[in-house]
Amino acid sequence: MSAELTHSGGASGSGSSARRSDGGAANQRMRRNTCAFWLGEHCYGLDIALVGEVVEVDALAPVPLAPAAVIGLFNLRGTPVALIDPARLLDLPEPPLNDEPRPGRPLTALVLRTEAVLIGLLIRRMEMVITAGKGIFSAAEASDAEHPVVAGFLELAERGLTITVLDADAVLGHIERLKYSDGGAG
Repeated sequence: MSAELTHSGGASGSGSSARRSDGGAANQRMRRNTCAFWLGEHCYGLDIALVGEVVEVDALAPVPLAPAAVIGLFNLRGTPVALIDPARLLDLPEPPLNDEPRPGRPLTALVLRTEAVLIGLLIRRMEMVITAGKGIFSAAEASDAEHPVVAGFLELAERGLTITVLDADAVLGHIERLKYSDGGAG
């Protein structure tokens, strides 16, 4: 589920970053569609294969003793779905979104779906779906300076927007660990 990339020259990549002769990451094009959304003041992206839909959340039910990242449960066409604060879940440098839905002002959830996961991520707003081949992708440096869930950065020059692309496998790993975390510790 990691970002699939191609080099600007057109050769296929296997998901690992291409390197220039000077050791830096080469510019690449995304081979997969990316869902871009806002948390706080930054735009993030996830592989569209994870995203089921974007929904409005009108009401939340509290989950006693849940980890801090779990905001509550919402009703998705009869199915209870956990609403998660991705800033807390992934330890991102965004302020936690501690808003409550209220009449006329619902929250926005990006619903992630896999065979094993159905979960909502609380987002500020949906930006767009970026089709494969659009923009220039630069892989994140493999160093302690970059956040471990960041796969790289997708630059859309025509929009003046740089999207922090999250590694889908890392996001799913955090969600999986959340299922087994001690709610009292968060």
